[in-house]
Amino acid sequence: MNNLLMIREQLKKIYGMYGTYIKPAIHFIVMLVSIIIINANAGAMALLKNPAVVVIISLIGAFLPVKFMTILLSLIIVAHMSAIAVEIGAMIFLIMLIMYLLFFRFTPKDSVILILIPLLFFIKIPYVVPLTVGMASTPFSIISVSFGVIIFYILNYISTNLDAIMAAASTDGMGQMTKIAGQVFTSKELYLIIIAFALVVAVVYFVKRLSIDYSWIIAVVSGGVLCIIIMLIGELIFDMGEVVSVVSIIIGGIISIVLALGIRFFIHSVDYSRTEYTQFEDDDFYYYVKAVPKIKVSSPEVNVKRINARKVRKK
Repeated sequence: MNNLLMIREQLKKIYGMYGTYIKPAIHFIVMLVSIIIINANAGAMALLKNPAVVVIISLIGAFLPVKFMTILLSLIIVAHMSAIAVEIGAMIFLIMLIMYLLFFRFTPKDSVILILIPLLFFIKIPYVVPLTVGMASTPFSIISVSFGVIIFYILNYISTNLDAIMAAASTDGMGQMTKIAGQVFTSKELYLIIIAFALVVAVVYFVKRLSIDYSWIIAVVSGGVLCIIIMLIGELIFDMGEVVSVVSIIIGGIISIVLALGIRFFIHSVDYSRTEYTQFEDDDFYYYVKAVPKIKVSSPEVNVKRINARKVRKK
């Protein structure tokens, strides 16, 4: 445990010293992976699939705030959809615009959620996002989580039916636009996933605030198990094979719980063995206080002593 705590402190120290360089590097990687996934699943514009263009856009995104990275990725999606049919691009743009107006109104700091949920869905571990959001944010972030699920579902539907959409859109762009909107927003699976993620965020948030030992660990595990159960029930009822499978739900859920517990270690490490209780009162209330100290370690200081042997002169 001490070794892990020392690694955590070293990582914090390194980020504090080199954050100016680390942050753009992380943004570049996120942008690069995001564009590659978008191109692989909804790539209809040849220009945006050019490796040089992908790298240039990723470099631009590396120096943008997260919320502008999200907007840039959304414009890439709109451009790909416009290459299929202008009507489809206009519809996707309108959907994105409505989401962002609501998003920036209620949860403007959660831009990264809109990026991470589609990415993690495609690599089969999306449940880590609601678990982490429940730990690190508030129930208002359910809005951001819901929008992230919608973005994924749009991309997933287009990816699954891309050839058919492109073939039909050449003669009936308006009809394909209506069909996409109808298929996405009348999908019971979409709303099941949104409800599951919203419940997970709420459960993790409220359980972690309980005055019990290891409340954060209990919150993560209970939220992860709840998500797995809801998704398995949904798979049995709605047959969500195109979105998730039973195997991916179970394995992805377990991996997500482990990753979320790892994230918890970095944002909330306390020593319950040294918990202290105190109480006091004023004219109106009695106060009962439980104080749990944070675990802090400092890197051992290494003192090097140089011993020089005294030279003896020969007579």
